[in-house]
Amino acid sequence: MIEKGGVIGMLRNVKENPIREKNRSAAIEYIIQEGKVSRAQIAGHLGVNKASISEIILHLLEYEIVEEIGVGCSSQQGGRKPVLLQLHKEACLFLSIDLGYNYIRMLLTYMNGEQAAYREYEHLNIQRDTIIEELKNASLEILQNAPQTVHGLKAVTLGIHGAVLVNGITFTPYYDLVHLPVKEQLQDILHVPVYYENEANLSAIANHALKDCHNMISISIHSGVGSGIITNDRLYRGELGFGGEIGHMILFPDGRHCPCGNDGCLETYCSQKAIEETFSTHFKKKMQLSDIRKLYDDLDPYTVEQIGIVGKYLSIGVNNLCVLFDPQILYFNCTLVCMFPDIIEEIRKHLKSFLSRKRIIEISPIAERSILIGGILVALKNSLRIEHVSLMHLAFDKS
Repeated sequence: MIEKGGVIGMLRNVKENPIREKNRSAAIEYIIQEGKVSRAQIAGHLGVNKASISEIILHLLEYEIVEEIGVGCSSQQGGRKPVLLQLHKEACLFLSIDLGYNYIRMLLTYMNGEQAAYREYEHLNIQRDTIIEELKNASLEILQNAPQTVHGLKAVTLGIHGAVLVNGITFTPYYDLVHLPVKEQLQDILHVPVYYENEANLSAIANHALKDCHNMISISIHSGVGSGIITNDRLYRGELGFGGEIGHMILFPDGRHCPCGNDGCLETYCSQKAIEETFSTHFKKKMQLSDIRKLYDDLDPYTVEQIGIVGKYLSIGVNNLCVLFDPQILYFNCTLVCMFPDIIEEIRKHLKSFLSRKRIIEISPIAERSILIGGILVALKNSLRIEHVSLMHLAFDKS
């Protein structure tokens, strides 16, 4: 979601009419999409005269948002070789934060997506009365040795494991952040805009930028089970921001109690948190995914059976998503499925309806990095006031 009034911070003093601003945004989108492009190519793509494009590019060069990088090839008609433009890597920095129920992960990038720094803090006890201080300390630490750029840090995105709207956190089942003004307090600390987004939605935003697909769903399994839904190239949120909360589909009436208030929700059986708790109870000691993976490799009967059951239960959620939203692709973005890729085959095995069985179901190529990459894209889009971004020519680590 591009926030209204989210003007290009680096161009905030440039007064333009709406048509000029629209053309400028379209020009930036095209430069990002193509990687390296000439003024003539931009003008031809947008159907705008070269003089107008030259004036737009002049402003972008003046504020060092783009840079000239040499000459390209002449056209078939000959003539002077065109000067090529690209996004200026060192124009600014963006910060993306994945705030899990027991961890904080942070990615700092240059404007072109190239990593400037990464930090992670694991095994935390996220509490309402201490989270602001923890975010402050973590943010200041990653920024302490940040590289120099023209405009410095320009925006931050905070990925929340729960439901959010533009102005607030509305539902967080596994930590207590509802209505806590995290965004406002972090803005006061860092003096830049901070944007909220649901973590599964961030994964969907990143995967949509990676794959040319109009209808797709990105499934994240962490403390809960969520999905980011792209339909006709738009992120689906729903009326109250709960769109995609598939972890709260009821799997078993009168089943395990869920923090949402219902009993038998999907995520009480299939989230990473629930799986680790199930194994910890069975083996009477604390178990993490890495411990469970070792048992799986050793063909421990209980472990093999339980992972198969997880795949079967997840197939119910996947089937429901298929019949409701008719996606072309469903991506999984989480440690659980990366560590247990056999879960994908279990899901496929249980999809028997013609409405769901022919879908593409895969582990995302950017998997666990998708939340952080999505956060950078949200910051980039809001800062440059653009709608569409392709990862093809951005410098993110896509492995």
